[in-house]
Amino acid sequence: MMLLLLFIGALCTRDAYAREPVLLVGEHPIWTAIGGAGGGTAEEIGGIGHVSVTLGLRLIPVVPEFTIREGFASGPTRHVTSIAAGARFLFPEVKGIRPFARFAFAHQHELPFDLFKEMPWRALLGIHYAMTHRTGFETGGGIEAVFGKRRIFGVWVQATAIVLPATQGPDLYVLGEAGVSFAVGPRIPKPAS
Repeated sequence: MMLLLLFIGALCTRDAYAREPVLLVGEHPIWTAIGGAGGGTAEEIGGIGHVSVTLGLRLIPVVPEFTIREGFASGPTRHVTSIAAGARFLFPEVKGIRPFARFAFAHQHELPFDLFKEMPWRALLGIHYAMTHRTGFETGGGIEAVFGKRRIFGVWVQATAIVLPATQGPDLYVLGEAGVSFAVGPRIPKPAS
């Protein structure tokens, strides 16, 4: 199913970028985002809150990316680490607004809060003896607004669904996420004409 969605996303954006090079020429190639997320599950009373960092390589129309979210969930209270590796599909930009869709493989660590307090570094590294490990996928979409003449800074919002089919916790987390983005790395020179 995920491969089918990736294929459809690539087809939808193919023609819009047909005349552009593979990398965003004249721009910095590494997309970086820092944000926050809030949401919950239908199976538990309470919510979940994260801070997140994402790194991606700005290819057209696909941005391979890696995301780490750290946070806490209530009902029962627990520490949650969410790791995602996948791709962001960029749609044609309209007046500085760039819509996107995301698909990724997801892995999540969960640990009761009292055990997290005893050994926080082991929990943050994912090696606590009592930690629950679950694997699934995540998908979502949103928009990014890019600012300035050099187009280095932006803000973004997205909705994310994380599906973790396992018996150790909720099958579905739904998040609303927002943050700032910036491009880093050496500028890709424009070819001589």
